[in-house]
Amino acid sequence: MDFQNNLAFTILVSLNNKYHRSFYQLALLLSGDINLNPGPLQSSNVWDPFQKRGMHLLHVNINSLLPKVDELREITILTKASIIGISESKLDESINDKEIDIPGYSILRCDRNRHGGVVACYIKNELCFNRETMLSQEIEHILKNIFVPKVKPITVGIFYRPPSQNNFIEILLKQLNSLDTQKNEIYFLGDFNINLLQGNQYILKENLSNKSKDLITPLIRQYKEFCQMYSLKQLIREPTRVTCDSSSLIDHIISS
Repeated sequence: MDFQNNLAFTILVSLNNKYHRSFYQLALLLSGDINLNPGPLQSSNVWDPFQKRGMHLLHVNINSLLPKVDELREITILTKASIIGISESKLDESINDKEIDIPGYSILRCDRNRHGGVVACYIKNELCFNRETMLSQEIEHILKNIFVPKVKPITVGIFYRPPSQNNFIEILLKQLNSLDTQKNEIYFLGDFNINLLQGNQYILKENLSNKSKDLITPLIRQYKEFCQMYSLKQLIREPTRVTCDSSSLIDHIISS
């Protein structure tokens, strides 16, 4: 497989299973900016977590879905993920669902234009779900409830925050009151464009050094308060975008 064109990959979360550290290798390999080793991916254990029981959620910051849909189909064949969240899908009404179809999956879309932003979501056909009313038209997102027998409803949201949208958390806080966060499991996946790494230190840690505390921006402070208010935890701890001269953790998976 030829994974190119700067696919920024966020590590999956497997319900009822811990995510596997080997996915950090997968994330780096698929980023397109660096290579762990020359040549094709040979280590089969990278895919091992997908063989375990549970519902697997995957997020891909794809930076334009249409030209990369064949690569995404390959990933789907290998992982058989239950839900695949896409950020920066860059779709508009000129692209129909058949052009980006993945066999065995339903697709939900929130489109803007071909030049930036927006999200999409693939859901396995055998899953029962309903799409929630949008929280706010000011936020680019898809929200749906997944229904699994003998398990409380699972609310999954796919989000994209444009870097210039400074009131994103404020809007989200106001709108989440409409969700029953006590009765539902919550999983928010997406490109939040909020870097949670300062150097190599995770900025949401409780025991931050005084120097790192000084680097916390008002936006990160709002983000932390939002997670605390709804008892949510951001699960990713290592860079999701790596270039030759920088690394950042801007793609998140937030869970209750």
